[in-house]
Amino acid sequence: MVEDSEIASRFILYKKHISADGSVKPAALVPAPHVECSVTLRANRDDTVVWANGEDVAKARGMPLCGRVDMLVARVRASGEANVRMDVVHKPITKDNGLGFVNLYHADIVGWPQEKKDQKSIALRILKGLRAVIRP
Repeated sequence: MVEDSEIASRFILYKKHISADGSVKPAALVPAPHVECSVTLRANRDDTVVWANGEDVAKARGMPLCGRVDMLVARVRASGEANVRMDVVHKPITKDNGLGFVNLYHADIVGWPQEKKDQKSIALRILKGLRAVIRP
């Protein structure tokens, strides 16, 4: 189980997902058309290692790594509504994944409702007050 005190990082691959003031737009987190949102657990690892995970993701998708947003797992879990139970589930990516990289700290934000507008509402609650960490 992923602890509430753990920090989950969502890598941002589109500059348009970061506002001029550094806030992160909900589109960076909304999983549509999927029902899971990939993140990487910090697990007290050095920033350089976390950025290396982000570079692997960006390379596999053929996109630039623009930044990331870091959020407490407790915040994600508290963001659901009465009928929505959000969670963060550890799902390591191993050498057999076919993606071309390994990320033993990979996790998914799960529990998203099906409707995109409801997903956006939850993403807004999760991201409220958070700022993007721009790639050094």
